[in-house]
Amino acid sequence: MQNIARLNQQVLRAMERVVLGGKNPDFVNMLDMKIIEFLGCIWHHCKLCCPDSIKEDDLEERVEIFGAFGYETLYIWEHEMADMENVIKKVEKFIAEGSSI
Repeated sequence: MQNIARLNQQVLRAMERVVLGGKNPDFVNMLDMKIIEFLGCIWHHCKLCCPDSIKEDDLEERVEIFGAFGYETLYIWEHEMADMENVIKKVEKFIAEGSSI
């Protein structure tokens, strides 16, 4: 029952607005100090999908900002969603092992 309460708490955190260093991450696990961000390829200038984009995104800066608050960050790009099995493995590995990506 305690695990269900913990899961419910984490789901609610994903729905609340959390701001860290002026940035609003998508999903924040405050118990395990982990952040998951979903990135639209066009909006965030994915080098794979938008190789001609001249705008640089602030992804490395975001990892540093969140890291300063003690969080690890996982990014999942829009184009990765085509292979949900791989995305699930990536999230599971991040939850188990951590490290910012």
